[in-house]
Amino acid sequence: MSEPAGFWRRSFAALIDLAISVLVLSCLAPVLFATTDGRWQYVPDVNLSTCQSLNSLPEGLTFSPGFAPNYASLCEFYFAGWPAARILTVGQQTVGDNLTTNVSYTLAVDAEGTIIGTASKSPSIELFVLLRLLCDVLARTPGRRICGIAVVDRATGERARRSRLFGRYLLFALPLAPAFLSATVVQQAVASATWSGLTIATLVASLSIIAGLWVWTIVSIVRRRPAYYDRFAGTSVDRR
Repeated sequence: MSEPAGFWRRSFAALIDLAISVLVLSCLAPVLFATTDGRWQYVPDVNLSTCQSLNSLPEGLTFSPGFAPNYASLCEFYFAGWPAARILTVGQQTVGDNLTTNVSYTLAVDAEGTIIGTASKSPSIELFVLLRLLCDVLARTPGRRICGIAVVDRATGERARRSRLFGRYLLFALPLAPAFLSATVVQQAVASATWSGLTIATLVASLSIIAGLWVWTIVSIVRRRPAYYDRFAGTSVDRR
C-alpha cells in the first residue's frame, strides 16, 4: 500500500498547478482583448496597470436609487505590455463623524470606450479545478507529477476510476456554492444600502460553512488522512 502524501508535498503540487493556470489565463487575456476589441475581457492575475481620475461620468449610466457617485477612475491593465482590460470604477464615498462608507461599482469598458457590463476577474480557480480534473482523468497534473504524488483509489491503491474522480471534484467544489451565495448577498446589500438580519445571518452561515470545510481539509491533510472530498469519494492522494 502506498503512503499518503503530506501537507507540504500536496501544497507545492497545488501551487505549481495554480501557477500554470494563472500564466495561461494571463497570456490569453491580451489575445482575447485584441481579437474582440475589448468586448470579451477579464483582469489577469499578473498585470501592470495605469489609472486616471475622471472629472465626469460617462453618459447614459444609471444606478439604483440612493447611489449618487462622487468619484470615478479608469484603469487599464496590461500583461507583457499588451492591453488586457479596461475597468471603470464609479463610487460614492460618504464621510461621517465616526464612520466613512464607500460603495463602488466596477464596469468593463471596450476598446472604443463603450461600457459593456460588470468587470470580470480572471477565472484562475475555475481553470485550476478543471485542469486538475482533466489531468487526473488522463494521468496526473504537472504539479503532482513533479512532486511525485497521485490520486488513487483508497481501497486498492490503484489509479482512481473516472466516476470517483468526478465525484471527488464535485465535492471539492462544494464551498463554491456558499461562496457564490455570500457574494450575491453582499452585492444586493451594497446595492440597496440595507443590511437586514436575514442578510447578515445568511452571510455568517455561508462563511461558516466555507471556513469549516477548509479547516477540516487542512487538518485532515496535515494528519495524512483523507480530506472530506477524498473520504466521501473513496480516493486518496498518495506518494508515487
